[in-house]
Amino acid sequence: MPDFTARVTTPSGFTDFVDDEVPSRLSPVQGYPHRYARVPVATTDVQVAATVAGVEAPADAALGGRLFTWWWVQTPFPKPTIQHLAGKSSEIDLVGWPNGDAGAVGLWVLGVARPDGGTVLLSFNVEV
Repeated sequence: MPDFTARVTTPSGFTDFVDDEVPSRLSPVQGYPHRYARVPVATTDVQVAATVAGVEAPADAALGGRLFTWWWVQTPFPKPTIQHLAGKSSEIDLVGWPNGDAGAVGLWVLGVARPDGGTVLLSFNVEV
């Protein structure tokens, strides 16, 4: 079990997943719909952050030498560069995002790991 979480912080928010099939293949608990992270294809800035012990994007000095490593697991388009500020491996910017390109549409998966802290695969959909 990882000792951290990760999420897309910019753009933020989730979208309800709606299944148009009848009968629906979904069976969510009432009041708790299925949701997914959505990034509009026209987005120009995508940021992702990890949270450790309730602190989002802590500085490396607070991580006891257990720094984060990020990598692409799946991208349907030439991947953006993963970039972070010096001293802050817990927060990244995806530089060179394919703004407005229909080739970017699809499922993207980003991996993040921390020594002795586990791994999280963060998936999000890029949509028109």
